[in-house]
Amino acid sequence: MKLNPRSLSLAALRLPFGLLAQAPFDIALIGDTPYGVAAEPRFERVIADINRQNVEFTVHIGDTKSGSTRCDDTHYTRVLNWFNSFQKPLLYSIGDNE
Repeated sequence: MKLNPRSLSLAALRLPFGLLAQAPFDIALIGDTPYGVAAEPRFERVIADINRQNVEFTVHIGDTKSGSTRCDDTHYTRVLNWFNSFQKPLLYSIGDNE
């Protein structure tokens, strides 16, 4: 039997997805947080709670600030520090207020 290189590459692509389908995993999905200074302690507790869970990664769907929060380095440095405190990978999508 002669193997077609295209068939081999398609089979190789299917293998990881097939393995993934058999191994369910949990993710954390968050967004619109923290919204203002008053929400910052709660956001830190959410991060700590996520770090205690058995999630593969966290997705933040954006809006780390409200529309009235200043867009300055101080804010984004704080956000970066929070993001760096996740123990597992974090995927961040920019929201409409960033």
